[in-house]
Amino acid sequence: MVDISMDDDDGPVNTINDNGTPTATEEEEETENDQVLITKISLRKCQPHQRDITDNPNLQKEVLYLCHDHGMAGHNGLRKTLDLIARKYWWEHVSTNVKKYIEECDLCQRSKPSHQAPLGKLVPLLIPQRNWQHISMDFIVKLPQSEIQGVQLPHDSILVVVDRRSKMAHFIPTQETVTAEGTAKLVFNYVICKHGVPETVVSDRGPQFRSRFWKTILELIGSKPSLSTAYHPQTDGQTERTNQCLETYLRLYSNYDQDNWASILPQAEFAYNNSFHSSIGMSPHMACTGDDMNMASLTTAPPKPPMWDNPEATRIKERIAQVQSHLQKYLELSQGRYKKQADAHRREEIDFQVGDEVLVSTRNIRTTRASKKLESNYMGPYYIKRKISPVAFELQLPKSMKIHPVFHVDLLKPYVRSNDTSRSLPKPPPIPVEEFEF
Repeated sequence: MVDISMDDDDGPVNTINDNGTPTATEEEEETENDQVLITKISLRKCQPHQRDITDNPNLQKEVLYLCHDHGMAGHNGLRKTLDLIARKYWWEHVSTNVKKYIEECDLCQRSKPSHQAPLGKLVPLLIPQRNWQHISMDFIVKLPQSEIQGVQLPHDSILVVVDRRSKMAHFIPTQETVTAEGTAKLVFNYVICKHGVPETVVSDRGPQFRSRFWKTILELIGSKPSLSTAYHPQTDGQTERTNQCLETYLRLYSNYDQDNWASILPQAEFAYNNSFHSSIGMSPHMACTGDDMNMASLTTAPPKPPMWDNPEATRIKERIAQVQSHLQKYLELSQGRYKKQADAHRREEIDFQVGDEVLVSTRNIRTTRASKKLESNYMGPYYIKRKISPVAFELQLPKSMKIHPVFHVDLLKPYVRSNDTSRSLPKPPPIPVEEFEF
């Protein structure tokens, strides 16, 4: 077993062994049972057992290929590749050359997963100025079939619609096969007829929302589609969190056969909208109406008779204005905290420019190839066509791919193209995309 230094220049010898773990820095070390002798080799100078090939660049290329690209080498990383080379060869600045060689390896760039923190600081959606001005929606699918009395077809999905300002939500039972027309009718009946027409709709890119007819319906009622960036559900994080709350409620209150969840959705909606939300400092119902919902079974005081005189109307108006002012402050504070927490686990975004070559993560793309396990982790490279925002970029994709061309920056990584023509690989065949994964 040979240990190597990672530095060509003078300085402390930082050694590793052949399994990639750090070792001590003494020149010679024996194991506890004295059976295995570990010798440290510094790459700063040629060792007696090594051949100096500094003046033979062609042989250097051959050694790099054999110790990295060859099937018996395994396309390993920097340390393991250096270990293979150092067993027999040495040349000046060998570690720098190997590092550059691996960075430019086309197959490594496509196939190896990234272990770095995601790119891109959080860019929150703008805080709405009015309740039900901007909404988000999503589907919970693959639920057990559940029937509601008087409804012919059993339900297996839920359409979740959330007001991005007040956080009020509506839980609408439906079928996974619901058409664009059916979705539009649900939104009209359960949302628009109660709260008016929203200005924007944030949604995922499921099949219900890809339909041209669905976009046409939104335009007809005066709503502008604002679909999430391709494969980046953080854009629609509000609905995702509401979905988690609803799923937890249904786990707690559905029966053993799990076939009554559709009938308890109204109660789940009541509980959700009447519960305190830390992001707004009150319940969604309070944020919308200025008052909490009455739970008669939990109160001992007799209800107060309604008062319809003008002073009471003035008091209600002032109360609602006070609630809305409080709500706005809480939303701003909550959004600031959320952004700070999210950014703590992210890297500074790379300053991608139009014309740069990038690879795209395949973790959310389902292809027609036999196994997802053996699929490349990245596909491309593709040119950046347009910068949508600091964290969203439109790519120049082949027309045959038929997927949304805008991607969040944490799904992209720079493609490092080698200037060495001898390393040119045949262009990989196009990846046939079957559908999106949600």
